[in-house]
Amino acid sequence: MAHHGIRPCVISRQLRVSHGCVSKILCRYQETGSIRPGAIGGSKPRQVATPDVEKRIEEYKRENPGMFSWEIRDKLLKDGVCDRSTVPSVSSISRVLRARFGKKDDEDDCDKKDEDGEKKTKHSIDGILGDKCIESDSICTSSQLFGWVEIEGDPNVGQR
Repeated sequence: MAHHGIRPCVISRQLRVSHGCVSKILCRYQETGSIRPGAIGGSKPRQVATPDVEKRIEEYKRENPGMFSWEIRDKLLKDGVCDRSTVPSVSSISRVLRARFGKKDDEDDCDKKDEDGEKKTKHSIDGILGDKCIESDSICTSSQLFGWVEIEGDPNVGQR
């Protein structure tokens, strides 16, 4: 309608919307060439740490693999690499470490494979019990596992 020279106030009356709504849509069309709404919320990815700071974070982690992100942040401040206004947050340091080194340290044990090539996760029964049930390559029974005593022929003994 605006292309045909109809004024925004007339458009707003015909469409039964506010004049501000029509003005906003026309302004967006002039700026972007589209009347589609922009993104709501979210944030643009930003470079929190400079390349020099990222290199220093990597150095600290290589020197001391057990160092936590908050310790790295403190060390950046202590060594004068950053000041209070430019030091990256703990989550930003963790993000840099994940990008450079992959998994976190505590995730490394989580997806080990056993002799058969099957995954053995920490939260599985094998991962929780570890090698407690393996005695000279024999399979652990529930009585060995829980310390129950079973007497042959008596199904009531050893039950809890």
